Amino acid sequence: MVCPPTGQSAPATGRPVASSPVSRPDTSSEPAGGPDDADTEGADSFAVELAAAFARLSPQGDLRWNTAAGFDALSAAVGPPAPSSELEVPVPEAPPPARRGWRQAADRLPRLAGSEAAEASRGPTPALVDVLEIFRFLLARVDHLEGALAAARAPVDGLAWLVEPPELAPWAKHLVELFGPGPAGGPLLHAECGGGALLAALAQAGLDVEGIEPRVPLAWDAHQRGLRVEVGEVAARLTARPEGTVGGLVLSGCVDRLPTEQLGHLVGQAVRCLAPGGRLVVLGSPPDAPELTWSPAAQDLVPGRPRHAETWALLLSRAGLEAVAAPAGPDADPSVAVTGVRGR
Repeated sequence: MVCPPTGQSAPATGRPVASSPVSRPDTSSEPAGGPDDADTEGADSFAVELAAAFARLSPQGDLRWNTAAGFDALSAAVGPPAPSSELEVPVPEAPPPARRGWRQAADRLPRLAGSEAAEASRGPTPALVDVLEIFRFLLARVDHLEGALAAARAPVDGLAWLVEPPELAPWAKHLVELFGPGPAGGPLLHAECGGGALLAALAQAGLDVEGIEPRVPLAWDAHQRGLRVEVGEVAARLTARPEGTVGGLVLSGCVDRLPTEQLGHLVGQAVRCLAPGGRLVVLGSPPDAPELTWSPAAQDLVPGRPRHAETWALLLSRAGLEAVAAPAGPDADPSVAVTGVRGR
């Protein structure tokens, strides 16, 4: 806040006085309704209009809108500081010639600082209260809009149950050839692993394996086989894992159901989890699977669709994987398969 020059008091309204090296003209002889009165009327009109907007637009009966505690803390933070009569300003003993006038300005700082402290000691100005109320209102509106958007986009529960897990056990031999005797840097992770048929076949081949499965009964079936399985959505479980702790990763099931806008996040988290040199394999259903094998409810409600091999090759390449290619699979198997390796 800018304070009036020394010897001039601030108006009773508490409005700041413009800073100027020239003293203000004497307005004591001005008739009623002069410039100051016009300014006051304009401020009052703005406050009335602002209050009317709050009353018209603010929602009712929702505790989420009560952000008073946060803004009370903000008001306290900008409240009156401890009174100070002057501000100590170091003044060089011999200011350089190129900075003429610096000493004069520094000499005035203690007086200005004292005026600032006196002004602040009166508490927040009406303008500051209006600003705090504006931010309070905007925060509530943003919270309301975000909540409404999230509710409108909430997915239907249980979509994973609408599509049968793919039968991938025949891929065990080919995946063992791809991953070798054992991926370095961590276990071989299969997500989603379903009831654990492929996971068990890989374990029998001597690989250290783990699974992720969102459907609890299927995860329990895999657990009954003696397999380590996490229950949860694949993207969320991958996000929770430390970087570079998975030696190899097979993605299936979820790759057919997720909407397009979530595929980049899924692939990005998969690549982040891979150890250097780790391999990612995507096993998807053929693009015509919904029309041939999905139920009518799945066709209507599942937001994603099986993608072509070229699509997965593009996503893996853009995620930074190397040696992206379509690996050989079981004869007559219609699965879409794409693989890539994280660089060392």
